Amino acid sequence: MTFKEFKLWCGDRVCDGRWGFDDAKFCIDLLDDMARIPWWRRKRVWKKIENKVVFAVVTPINKKIKDATGVKMYGGNEDG
Repeated sequence: MTFKEFKLWCGDRVCDGRWGFDDAKFCIDLLDDMARIPWWRRKRVWKKIENKVVFAVVTPINKKIKDATGVKMYGGNEDG
């Protein structure tokens, strides 16, 4: 998942309301921190934390959504 995809994923979760306060705060803080990094360095920084973010946030939330709705979400270790 690229940073741009993560940003879109967070925006989708805001719209559908399918995450908790802690997850929302984490994403907002991470997006804010990444915005402070010059654009030419973001890709390198994102690559260092991508797997941790996907494993800790994206995959569990996508699993909750899939379990609740039966709809498969994009991101994480899923097939798309």
